[in-house]
Amino acid sequence: MNQNMSKVKIKKLKKPQFPRIYRRITENKDFPHVLKILKKMTIVFIFAVIFVFILFTAVDLQRNFVKNQQIQAQRQKLIHEINIWKSFSDKYKNYKEVYFQIAVREFQLGNFKSANQYLQKTLFIDPNYEEALKLQRELSNK
Repeated sequence: MNQNMSKVKIKKLKKPQFPRIYRRITENKDFPHVLKILKKMTIVFIFAVIFVFILFTAVDLQRNFVKNQQIQAQRQKLIHEINIWKSFSDKYKNYKEVYFQIAVREFQLGNFKSANQYLQKTLFIDPNYEEALKLQRELSNK
């Protein structure tokens, strides 16, 4: 029995152990300073992203503006050529090439109804005009 009692005594004498699931929490005195720096960095990052977005938008806008100017210049050139060919059509009533050239330029401008009218005049003068027949097939697809 002595042995049993000594075991009991040993067990009673041991300190109870706490679980080893714990962490050490340290106090960081620089934490508010770190927060201020992070806020400043966030603001700088947001402004940088906005600046890059505005820069890309400005470049794209400028590119579109130049392209629009080129398209407008091309349209003005086509309109000028149409007016020249129309002045020829007043002088040369039965010349198929005049009406065909007007039809081509009207087609390039997207005026399909007007292009078809001038194409019909061309085909009335020469029903077998190959270029006019090709353009007529193109117009039928539009």
